[in-house]
Amino acid sequence: MLLELPQNIYTASTELLFPPERPIGIISPAKNGILVYGVNGKLAGQSFLIDKNQMRVSIADGGSYDVKKEGRTITVCPSPLVGAQKVNKTEFFVFGDPESFQYKLYVKKEGVVAPEEIAVVAEHLFKEGYCYVKINDNAENVFRALLICLSVNQL
Repeated sequence: MLLELPQNIYTASTELLFPPERPIGIISPAKNGILVYGVNGKLAGQSFLIDKNQMRVSIADGGSYDVKKEGRTITVCPSPLVGAQKVNKTEFFVFGDPESFQYKLYVKKEGVVAPEEIAVVAEHLFKEGYCYVKINDNAENVFRALLICLSVNQL
C-alpha cells in the first residue's frame, strides 16, 4: 500500500481521506496527536505527543509503543504496562535518515532471527513538503506501521 502524505501531518488543513479499497479510511490531525480510522469509520489507532522528543502509538487491538528521538537516533520500544495490557514481544527498528524522510521500518518478531522490512518512507520527488509511505502487504498491523511512521515524521 502506497500513501502520499504531508511530511508534517499538522499542515493538512482537513482530515486526509482514502479510497474504500484501503484498510485506512481517515487520518485526522488532533491536538498534539494523530488519529487513524478504518474504512468502517471506527478509531483504529492513535499517536500522541508525550514530550517534544517522544510520541506514544496505541492500536485498538494491541499494546502501545513509544517512539523516541534521541539526537539523530529514533527508537521504538514498548510503553510501560498499564492495567491489563498485553506484553509486547515485537521489536521495531528505524534504519536510515528520518530527518530527510529517507528511512525504513523493520519489525523483529519473537522467535525469528532476521527482522522484516514492513515500511519504507521516501521524500516525494515532485511535491515539496510531502513524502511517500509504502507499507508492505505482509505487515501484520498496517495501522501500527503507519502510526509509527507518522510519529517518526513528526519528531
